[in-house]
Amino acid sequence: MFRIRRTAVAAASAAGLFALSACATGTSTSGAGNGEPIPELSADQEVEITFESYNLLQAGSWTDTVTGLIEEFEQKHPNIKVNA
Repeated sequence: MFRIRRTAVAAASAAGLFALSACATGTSTSGAGNGEPIPELSADQEVEITFESYNLLQAGSWTDTVTGLIEEFEQKHPNIKVNA
């Protein structure tokens, strides 16, 4: 019983560290990440962003859900194109 609990705690810790690693900031040529503010975009400037998720690779309801959220986002922000 103790071994199962220890394995579960280790797995949960690893999953938590993995999730937090996705929040890490990288370097950017715009000055972001080094204390400089990110420049404001003009209202008509078109932007492309990339959204990566393992849910997009799976068939079924999660793919439909994520695709729907992307479509909803693009409707609210017509000058932002999301590459999934």
